[in-house]
Amino acid sequence: MRGGGGLNPRNVHDTRPGGPNRQERAHRVGAPESLTHAIKEADMLQVRTCVSVHCDQCGNDPDDSGFGAHWPTENAALDAAAAQGWLVGPSGQLWCSACGPVLTCEAQGHDFSPWRHPLTLDGHPAPSEYRHCRRCCLHDSRPARTDALGQVA
Repeated sequence: MRGGGGLNPRNVHDTRPGGPNRQERAHRVGAPESLTHAIKEADMLQVRTCVSVHCDQCGNDPDDSGFGAHWPTENAALDAAAAQGWLVGPSGQLWCSACGPVLTCEAQGHDFSPWRHPLTLDGHPAPSEYRHCRRCCLHDSRPARTDALGQVA
């Protein structure tokens, strides 16, 4: 493309932001001419693989930073999730510590504590009893049981 004000190949490369293109700059400083040769000679390019973990229900990751945590192996990623209370669901889903207990209770039922009957501030039995799920923390209450005389049992 010479003549008529056209650009020669050298000028085309020099018009890119930052000067000549990266390959041309690399060759000027003595980099190997082929990518294969460069990898063998100088370890210039390295492929790194990592593993990330996400909750199958909400999509959160164990890092909760919003950037997404990465681990070098599946075992390391699963160990990190398990350390934070993540659970594996009945069909192999991976659930975070917030979703896991709720979904487990939906599938298996709640693990309730015994009914408790508190006292009011003046020391009398309260009109209701309560219990909670040891897994998902759901609170449950009911009117207190009374005997034949209407006294709280």
